[in-house]
Amino acid sequence: MQTRLKAMRKNLILLFLLVLFSNLATAQQTPIPILQARQRPIGTVVTIAGRVTVGSEFRGPAYLQDGTAGIAVFDNAIHNGAVAIGDSVVITGPLSTFNQLLQISGTGVSFQVIQSAGRVEPQPRVLTIAQLNQLSNDQIEGQLVRINNVTFTTQSFQGNQNYTVSDGTGSIQLRIDGDTDLAGATAPSGPTTVIAVVGRFNQTRQILPRSRRDVGAREFIIPFENRSKDETFEVCTWNIEWFGDLMNGPTNELLQLQNAATVIQRIDADVYALQEMSSDAAFVALVDTLNRRGFRCRGFRTPTGQIQRLGFIWKPATVDSIAYRTIADSGNWSQFQGVKRLPAELTINARVQGTTRRMRIINIHADAGAGLSDYNRRVSDARFLKNQMDRELRNEAFILLGDYNDDVDESITSGQPTPYANFINDAANYRIVTEFLSRRGAQSFAGVGAQMIDHICISRQIFAAHLDSTQRVENTVYIPNYVSTTSDHFPVWTRIDLGRVSSTPIERPTVPKEFVLAQNYPNPFNPSTIIRYELPTTSDVSLKVFDMLGREVATLVKARQASGMYEVNFNATGLPSGVYFYRLQAGSFMQTKKMVLVK
Repeated sequence: MQTRLKAMRKNLILLFLLVLFSNLATAQQTPIPILQARQRPIGTVVTIAGRVTVGSEFRGPAYLQDGTAGIAVFDNAIHNGAVAIGDSVVITGPLSTFNQLLQISGTGVSFQVIQSAGRVEPQPRVLTIAQLNQLSNDQIEGQLVRINNVTFTTQSFQGNQNYTVSDGTGSIQLRIDGDTDLAGATAPSGPTTVIAVVGRFNQTRQILPRSRRDVGAREFIIPFENRSKDETFEVCTWNIEWFGDLMNGPTNELLQLQNAATVIQRIDADVYALQEMSSDAAFVALVDTLNRRGFRCRGFRTPTGQIQRLGFIWKPATVDSIAYRTIADSGNWSQFQGVKRLPAELTINARVQGTTRRMRIINIHADAGAGLSDYNRRVSDARFLKNQMDRELRNEAFILLGDYNDDVDESITSGQPTPYANFINDAANYRIVTEFLSRRGAQSFAGVGAQMIDHICISRQIFAAHLDSTQRVENTVYIPNYVSTTSDHFPVWTRIDLGRVSSTPIERPTVPKEFVLAQNYPNPFNPSTIIRYELPTTSDVSLKVFDMLGREVATLVKARQASGMYEVNFNATGLPSGVYFYRLQAGSFMQTKKMVLVK
């Protein structure tokens, strides 16, 4: 009997504990007001219920609110399409922060859409910016707001960029998320109503509109987008921040290289003018990576300058490189203030669908800084560049592109006109086609005081050929954390119809007048360089490379060749740094030149 009583007592205790834990679990799953959840310690698992204000629009985080407050939720399933604006949801998960934004995220997040509640879009809270700024984080963060009479200082929106907006009572940072249809849209020209969710990035409060509809923006249609790039010629300028320099640029060099290759391949331009090429090895790795991915290209880093040098990458399928030089040669350095980074010129034959045009691609990286002395150097260098072009390239088709380190509608130096006013004012001969982007408020630089400082200028021979309004700042939202992993500049590129370039098509001499062995370029090189030569008659040709001791290290050509112009690539991978000699022998002609391999 006593044993039976003990067993019953034990069963009763177990039943009591089971009911108790069941009630506790049920209590834990009972939603609490979002305002109350926001006040719990970080790491606390909370259950909340509310209406979704942001679903998949930002690809994370999502947002929801109830009658007390709002909050962000970061969970792949939630912000990748499982919920939509207006859904009624119950969410359980731990509290955490990301860049000081309070959110529910982490292991164990679960949610349920209450289908019976239907889908009802939450109404925004109407506030002025001054009122919004006076509220505490718990009172306003994560909530949908409506602000009237908002004005913008830009004509266009870029993805993952911030803009300061005002309504007459105050100002606040407006964030354009790159995953929304606002990226590339035309901003309202006058006061407008903005609907947005309130977020934050570290100490900065932000408002984030979800779509063009939220701000009354219009889609910007880029013309000729349905025209294949195989029919046009694309040129791009891009400053890849301290590329190959771990001390100054992004710290993950491999990730920066992979991202740079992705961007170049995605744009798919015919010629790239690159700035801040800080390492020969990194540049070579970039070209090799592109070729391994199937983007057939060649390129070189310029041999002059300090750590930050210029570079060119081009498609051999559409571009024949003819010659390379620095614009500011040894006799003119004293006239060029930015001698650290001398402008580089690549002469090319551009080919598209049977049309060939000769062009000069001039790559510049101007002196940086917003101080008056920096500005004066840019003014002096712009004057020098234009004088050079007026004198030497008056009848040539050319493109002057690069990091101008200043804007072209007004200077980044307060109160000063653009240092490139001499180009702007000579509209008969020069057109900075990216001035169009400056006037729309585009930004090619993501740093403090973001500005449009990367530009493309064309000569009059290309005016009719330029496909106007195709110039753009590349929207690099397909690269996660682009600014911290890849560059603080965005690529700028445009499109040209070669058939309308008003210069004489290339007429290479059918028979060169004499034997010519040109100096290799680049020189010094690592690990590859290009050797050009010309044959006036059909000849038995031998082109070999020797080291300092006269030992043959490579035979590049050993064949009978017809008269014409030839170009050979020499790759010195596996050879040590040092001086090498290349010798051309064609019939009775023989000539030797020196080149330097620097690794």
